[in-house]
Amino acid sequence: MLSTPPPLSVSIRKLEEEIGAELFVRSTHRVRLTTAGEAALTDARAALFHAEEVARVARSTAHGFSGGLRVGFVGSAKNILLPRLLPAFEK
Repeated sequence: MLSTPPPLSVSIRKLEEEIGAELFVRSTHRVRLTTAGEAALTDARAALFHAEEVARVARSTAHGFSGGLRVGFVGSAKNILLPRLLPAFEK
């Protein structure tokens, strides 16, 4: 019976093939970063942070917690109606 490598190992191998460099040195008891892996580590962590940040900003904006709001009104609403509505928009 043939054993298949774990999905993480397969994903790492595919990433190494795509990058064109080995990122890890593997032995039977240990895995460590290669020089290329160490060089890429800071940027890889930054990329993960930014990917998570993109998702957070998109969710926040989609739920109305951030982003911009434009309110149009007629001149007659500025003294009575607008002052009553704006506090609700600020919340």
